[in-house]
Amino acid sequence: MVALDLNLGTPAHTTSDGPFWWKANLGQLHCVYQVIDYLNDGNQRRSWTCSENGCVCNINDCESASATVIIEEATSDLASISDCKYGDNVKIENPTQLYLYEVAITAKPAPDCTTISSSWENVVTEPELPVVHGTTLTLSCPDGYTNLGELKSTATCLYGKVVPTEGLPNCRLIRERVSSEITPASAEQSATLDDDGAELAIDLDLGTANSADLASASQSAWLKLTLGKVFCVESVIIHDSSGNPLITWTCSEEDCDICTDTQSHCNSYSLTVSTEDTAPYLSSISDCRFGDTVKVESSNAFRVNEIAIIEKQGADCTKLEQTWNKVVTEPALPVQEDTTLKFKCPGGYTNLGGDTATCLYGHIILTDKPPDCKGKYSTTICTGMSRENTKQLKFLPKPFNPSQTL
Repeated sequence: MVALDLNLGTPAHTTSDGPFWWKANLGQLHCVYQVIDYLNDGNQRRSWTCSENGCVCNINDCESASATVIIEEATSDLASISDCKYGDNVKIENPTQLYLYEVAITAKPAPDCTTISSSWENVVTEPELPVVHGTTLTLSCPDGYTNLGELKSTATCLYGKVVPTEGLPNCRLIRERVSSEITPASAEQSATLDDDGAELAIDLDLGTANSADLASASQSAWLKLTLGKVFCVESVIIHDSSGNPLITWTCSEEDCDICTDTQSHCNSYSLTVSTEDTAPYLSSISDCRFGDTVKVESSNAFRVNEIAIIEKQGADCTKLEQTWNKVVTEPALPVQEDTTLKFKCPGGYTNLGGDTATCLYGHIILTDKPPDCKGKYSTTICTGMSRENTKQLKFLPKPFNPSQTL
């Protein structure tokens, strides 16, 4: 280290076989913009000026020696500075012996870090920015956001740029499903724009969105969600990127035409709940619509950050329809939600209708035609007598007896 001791009378002298080199470890990363080799009389022998592309010799003896700024400790992606070269080591090489009386290495003044990369969405730092060069930062997600990246993440302020040193958080605004929300089995759309598939409308990430395009000029754009089984859909809500309701459709037994919105979107979209892949229930409920498929349509291409499908709240079944005279169930009422029931008739009656149903949403929902208990009647009129004989049978009045007391 004698070439750095400020004593011009103590040179660093390489004596081993060539090539000959001398290297100074700077201890940490610097952006070096000048390297000077001094003679023992204090005059400059060689001077290198550095840029982001390397160091160029300015005076004397340039052909015999070179200076290189090296990064030996790996560091990711740094802010570009045109008039200096990043490195934690400086190396001077010469094809012949080296006599270095004194070497001066000058680094560019380091600016503070005031921002983080725009690609680090929603990431916060501790301590807060701005910070000075060399500061170590902890990276995390703000309240209300979920970290889908590295749980332990750190960075360092280096020459005006926050450079990650361990991991990187991925802060996403994730929507939480409500208790009565249906989780779709799958999603598809008419056509896709910008590789934003239909699944992005149901991934709970408010920072993503599907892009449904027109399949052709004469067709609409649509987003279709398959529910996996039949539900009674009470409402369907489209959320914006902040998680606020943008459009809400409220369903009845016939359709989902009641639409409310915040930005006059109802006129641009339509929503249908239908049954495609399973047999529909024969019964209905006034304040929800049965279906296994939800479809949003528009005459224009559209994006959906998040869509939520709300199921009618379940309840126990406690009574039968009043018109189902004499009908009893197995198991007996009351029963819990999603219980399968068998219809039966009491002794002396026969069920001429359907015999199964399911308790759904507090209602007994038929899976076949309604039960119909009818009484049993005997067709035998006289034992041992044929029906033909009974048709010929005549009942005559008895002869009048004058002595009979009336």
